[in-house]
Amino acid sequence: MRKITLATLCLLLVSSVAIMAAQNLTVTRPLPTSEQPYWGSSQSLAPKVELPPPPTVQNTTPNPPTILQGGDNIDDATFIPSLPFTDDGTTAGFTDDYQDPCGGTSGGPDVVYSYTPSEDQLINIHLCGTSFYAVLYVYENSVDNLVGCNSFSLICQSGPPSGSLDLFPVTAGNTYYIVVDGYYSSQGPYSIQISTPPHVTCPSTAIPENEPNCGDGYYDTFNSGCKDTLSAFSPIAIGDTICGVSGTYVGLDGGRYRDTDWYSVTITDPQVLTWSAVAEFPVQIFMFYATPCSTLQDMNGKSASAGDTVSIAANCIPGTYYFWIGPMNFDPIYACPMTYLAWLNSSPAPPPPPNDNCDEVTPVQLVPGSPLTITGDNTGATMDCVQLGMPDAWTAFTLDMTANVTIDYCGTNPYFGTVFVVLVPDCPCNGWLMFYTYSQYVCSDNNFTVEWHDVPPGTYYY
Repeated sequence: MRKITLATLCLLLVSSVAIMAAQNLTVTRPLPTSEQPYWGSSQSLAPKVELPPPPTVQNTTPNPPTILQGGDNIDDATFIPSLPFTDDGTTAGFTDDYQDPCGGTSGGPDVVYSYTPSEDQLINIHLCGTSFYAVLYVYENSVDNLVGCNSFSLICQSGPPSGSLDLFPVTAGNTYYIVVDGYYSSQGPYSIQISTPPHVTCPSTAIPENEPNCGDGYYDTFNSGCKDTLSAFSPIAIGDTICGVSGTYVGLDGGRYRDTDWYSVTITDPQVLTWSAVAEFPVQIFMFYATPCSTLQDMNGKSASAGDTVSIAANCIPGTYYFWIGPMNFDPIYACPMTYLAWLNSSPAPPPPPNDNCDEVTPVQLVPGSPLTITGDNTGATMDCVQLGMPDAWTAFTLDMTANVTIDYCGTNPYFGTVFVVLVPDCPCNGWLMFYTYSQYVCSDNNFTVEWHDVPPGTYYY
């Protein structure tokens, strides 16, 4: 693992990086809690991302009667009259009535909404824009009947991890109590969005994927890419729109799987490639520079709710690139076959930044107690280290003594969802010094902080 990804954004962004060294630093290793973005087809092999408990939040008590938001418990839950519905509020100052049933730890205050549909529906419930690590769960008619729960979703593309439920089934006449809770003691302002996803229709100009419909007992050999030794990729041309089918299913071994579709294109000149999609299921997309499957690293990746369009882009050097699309997870509610549209476009490559190549960077002396702040723009960056798997812009520092080193992205806007977690002792990528720990809670804007312990004297590139 050479980088951390929670919600990957386009890499063509402005960043502000602070580098600090300290001779003594005590850090607690984080606990594993949630899945990270993953392009495999088998649920059993999905890796985990480590997330530390959030810091304790100071309780600032509001005046609940003056706030349009969720009620304190199910007895005074805020009524949702119709969909779509959005609302903003705070959990601070409310009571901790309910405990996180997702298997995690919740001690934060919670608020409740109620919704009684007049017809059977599939709905999306999101907490995007929430300022703390929020947990989402749903009861049907009473707290004795839990019907939905999620403590971490890749749907929201910025801010702390928050729960989401996509294509959640609700039945006419039943009342659903939607609870917004806090992980550990997390609390604060939140946003909630509830909607019904639109149907995805393929235009007549779209190119059919032509894969047989997946379903229980299916074994994917069509365009399964790096799923196994078949290395089957469907060709795609710039400007193409693909009408495909995907979804989740039970495999021959009884495990849960998803249909992952892989496409490939070769370019002969530098350009920005943009991979976009919309689907009837919560969709995830990735872009890769083509290397052997055993060493493949994603250049970019992103997720979107059912019915929402998602796009990723990267400045690409000549070569072959892979493009991946599939369901965001393995939930049986996304059972095959479900429709998606995916399209590939390009635009001229912008000029690279002055620190585009590792060997063009002048190292700066890093002294314990004297932080370095580096501000730059990686727009137009190219990839000079294939092992890192994505376009890269570089900084460098020199240490005269063994020290603990911290790199933070506090103040970077837009939020960086992907950061590298290795220091490189020799340009451009000879050897790795892996991270000790990382956090999204040190920076007030939830950008990443990465730490290395006992870094020996020398020059390091990042």
